[in-house]
Amino acid sequence: MRTASILFLGVFATACADLWQYALARWCERPAADWGKIGRWVAWLVRGVAVHRPIAATPPVRGEAAIGWVFHYLVGVAYAALFLYALPAVAASSSTTFAALAFAAVTLAAPWLLLQPGLGLGVLARRRRTRPRSAS
Repeated sequence: MRTASILFLGVFATACADLWQYALARWCERPAADWGKIGRWVAWLVRGVAVHRPIAATPPVRGEAAIGWVFHYLVGVAYAALFLYALPAVAASSSTTFAALAFAAVTLAAPWLLLQPGLGLGVLARRRRTRPRSAS
């Protein structure tokens, strides 16, 4: 049952995040996440290359979009497992609200502090080029 709970929570939470990101991309006229680039990063990571300058300049990998999507959902399932196993231990020594907020902060910080630099975009994606907003 524990494995089923982890899988359900991980997939459900990741799907909710994807729906939210899709809505934000539409409402704010921002590009959605490019899971192909994430898949390219993962494929090169297993080959020993962790940092790119930028990932768009790195040669594409066959099936990179599928690799990116699978990685994305595996991370969601890993976060669910961490949440279900680690949070009760942390909550026992502090407030449950604080523990949940701390967990959320760590999971939200990871892409900005680990993935974005690996993609060649720098910490907090500070090297990301922004496109001009359309005048409306």
